[in-house]
Amino acid sequence: MIQRGGTQLGVPYSWGGGTVRGPSGGVDYDSGKVGYDCSGFTMFSYAAAGVKLPKYSGDQYNAGQKVPVAQAKRGDLLFYGPGGSQHVVIYLGNGQMLEASGSAGKVTVSPVRTGGMTPYAVRIIAW
Repeated sequence: MIQRGGTQLGVPYSWGGGTVRGPSGGVDYDSGKVGYDCSGFTMFSYAAAGVKLPKYSGDQYNAGQKVPVAQAKRGDLLFYGPGGSQHVVIYLGNGQMLEASGSAGKVTVSPVRTGGMTPYAVRIIAW
């Protein structure tokens, strides 16, 4: 799933965009812009492993096993905002994460940000 997500580096951020098949048109202010939002990107990436994640990040937060962030492993999901409602990323390990970033405007690898992070990561696939 990390490999599949990595193939999308540089694809534009588009709020509401992304399906299990790839980038799609966004909604509201991003209507007509093809790309991914954070949860559409994680949904696409996990589909490579045969996992169907829900579209909304808050629902993804409740989709797997919660583990303390300090115990996060490569491939776990990290969340931001109350109940994971604001943002979701794929943890790569070594303090890095793969995300569809609204602030960067694209799919990118970024240093893990701890501000606003939920206390738990979510493990969808046990390695």
